[in-house]
Amino acid sequence: MNWKELRPVLRKKFGENFGFYNDLYKSGTRRIKIETSNPSDMCFYIKALSPELDVKLYNGTTGKGRAKVTIHYK
Repeated sequence: MNWKELRPVLRKKFGENFGFYNDLYKSGTRRIKIETSNPSDMCFYIKALSPELDVKLYNGTTGKGRAKVTIHYK
């Protein structure tokens, strides 16, 4: 599942309770970083929805009290 398909599904499930940005590594791998107050729920939801995605949960919080979930696309 690509990000254009996944993002509306996440908005439907989690509402406006997350922010995101994407970037590209020099290797060509695209990374989507999601900041949310429900990181575990979102991480497990994405993995259940699309198990082929490389989804990682990062401990700790940002300055806004949100934790990060990242998705790497090859």
